[in-house]
Amino acid sequence: MHEDIANCYYYLGLSYLYSEQFERAIPNFKEAIKIREDLFGESHEKVADCLLGLTQTYIGKGDNPKVIDNYKRILPIYISTYGEASEKLPSAMLLWD
Repeated sequence: MHEDIANCYYYLGLSYLYSEQFERAIPNFKEAIKIREDLFGESHEKVADCLLGLTQTYIGKGDNPKVIDNYKRILPIYISTYGEASEKLPSAMLLWD
């Protein structure tokens, strides 16, 4: 698939997230993750960005176990991409290490 299709799913997920339609956001983020993993590999920053959107959705739903699991997956990708001192890393994410 093409990256533009992944981007559409990602932005649909964000739109649903921002309008607090969490159940509609989740499948869009998951599809974007799947496509980006196929295109770039599991440890790419674009995959982590989608995972972060999915994580924010789980935060909205109060699904803390999934939040923790996703942060544990996101953190090493962002650290390897941007470094530990990067502003890209929200300080709260560092607590999940």
